[in-house]
Amino acid sequence: DTQAGKDLIAIGVEKGIEKGIEKGIEKGIEKGALIGTIRTCRSVLGLELSNETDLLTESIAALAKMASELQVSVRSRFGLK
Repeated sequence: DTQAGKDLIAIGVEKGIEKGIEKGIEKGIEKGALIGTIRTCRSVLGLELSNETDLLTESIAALAKMASELQVSVRSRFGLK
């Protein structure tokens, strides 16, 4: 109820918002990189490109799994380890 308490709460809220924005940006960058990898691998393999909007709804874990599987296929196709 004191001004000092209100000021501390405001500082906490502001820091929380900043941290949330940073985390959101990091996740967005990670998701974007995975989507780029998926679409590039599908293109190299001659597969139909996945709809980017559909990929955006997937979790980072699901995108990472897709990207990893496609990278294995690309390596296999070109005789890479």
